[in-house]
Amino acid sequence: MKIWSFDDPQSFGARTVVCGALRGMEECGWHVRAPRLDPAAGMPSLKSDLQAFSPDCVFFVNQPPGLYYARMGFRPDEWQSLPYRRLVWILDDPFILGNDPFHPEDIILIADPAFETTVRQRGGVQVHFLPVAADIEQPGTIRDQYAAPVGYVGSVKNMQDWSRKVPSDLRDYLDRIVAEKVRRPAVPFEQLLQEIPFAPGRRVTLDGPLAYYLYVMANNRFRIELLEQLVPFGLQLYGGSDWPLFVEHSALQHCYRGILDPITETPDFYRSAAISINLRSLQGFTAPTQRDFNIPAAGGFLLSADLGTQPVASCVPYWEGIRSPTFRDATEIVKQTQHLLSSSNERMEWVNSVRQVIHRNHRYVHRVERIAEILTRAM
Repeated sequence: MKIWSFDDPQSFGARTVVCGALRGMEECGWHVRAPRLDPAAGMPSLKSDLQAFSPDCVFFVNQPPGLYYARMGFRPDEWQSLPYRRLVWILDDPFILGNDPFHPEDIILIADPAFETTVRQRGGVQVHFLPVAADIEQPGTIRDQYAAPVGYVGSVKNMQDWSRKVPSDLRDYLDRIVAEKVRRPAVPFEQLLQEIPFAPGRRVTLDGPLAYYLYVMANNRFRIELLEQLVPFGLQLYGGSDWPLFVEHSALQHCYRGILDPITETPDFYRSAAISINLRSLQGFTAPTQRDFNIPAAGGFLLSADLGTQPVASCVPYWEGIRSPTFRDATEIVKQTQHLLSSSNERMEWVNSVRQVIHRNHRYVHRVERIAEILTRAM
């Protein structure tokens, strides 16, 4: 099997999935080519490389393959006549990713069953649930610079420019919706907008851009409120360049340490911190995320937020043997952190047990075995 993709060094989280999946494909004996995208040259620079390689299948993430082809300079009639099968893995809520349609022949993997409805609304026909896996292959190295009782690696996003364009009364209303989402994470935004009207007889309709704004704002608040509870425990916080704006003049100001390279540095941080925190995205994931696999794969211990959402039956086999201790609110995160910091044996036993499960069932080579079955049926 010949697979063509590309490496976008600016894609951050999605990049680790792509790199992990491509390594898994190579481990299965597939012939993989993934040139690095030059941001200055853009997608058109990849067109000739793809044509010269002439793969059996192309592999993309988060957007319809036709959109990637268009960005490379192919006309619709050109790319639809290419003999390459098209595989795309949807890692984020497709409702907030745009309205570009899928083609009936696109082979679509979804990292969470909750994504299926929107993917099909956008024309997806061949849709298969497949969660992510551990892209960390070896335990990290314990390093003094990362030694911390509690650690978190994640992002916040500055939405000030968006907020300035919103009338003040609507902005105040959306702040109420965000606060309620943080209080009740399992409740969808659409339901909250129905429960809490903008004004008597007036309701706000949820669309993709608004959903994205609400998700980001709620994630920001959810993460900051919970992480502030961990400052007394010696929290170390890493993430994107928007963090300094959020932690300025806050309890988190001296906890922020900068940006970690997800491939070369994050595994060592996971291994060095006594407890790593997973706050999950309020997109409402019901399936395991990369942290569920990566932190124990690196040799670290995971304490994870419980958003109150129950996994559907198709998710259950992927949770078995890897579910971490959880917390539901600020009180529980403090109580669990206090208990787990004093229970090093309990942490070590969990890490050793879960690492074995991941090695047997949750590396990307295992996901590629499933991808091979899907591609074979689609031939």
